[in-house]
Amino acid sequence: MFPLSVGISNLVKADWKLKNNPLGNLGLFLNLAQIIYFPILFWGMINHPNDAIVFFSIITGAHFFPYGWFYNVKAYYVMAPMISVVIMFLALFLNGNYLWVIPLTMALFLIILIVWIHLDYKNKFSNNKI
Repeated sequence: MFPLSVGISNLVKADWKLKNNPLGNLGLFLNLAQIIYFPILFWGMINHPNDAIVFFSIITGAHFFPYGWFYNVKAYYVMAPMISVVIMFLALFLNGNYLWVIPLTMALFLIILIVWIHLDYKNKFSNNKI
């Protein structure tokens, strides 16, 4: 996902590194920190292949949390724990059946997050808070 986000950022000419911000490199480190979670994902894929999508979804959702502080966007604070908890309960409820519901739910949460972030940005931009 990271290379895709960099490509899209370049396409829309977004400054994803925040070059004029002294904390610009922190954003990169926060994003790369997700790679450290990969041993958990690999363990899950080896020992519980049906649950690998659950591990990946929870890791993906949880990694958004520090971006709430970094970008000053409430959506990250709300959606990160919501994604993680809802995916966990879905996995427990589904008990290995209808696993397609988990990536579908994750996609819906990501769409909600994108729209919320976009609306927050437009609101801040229109109020000259950026």
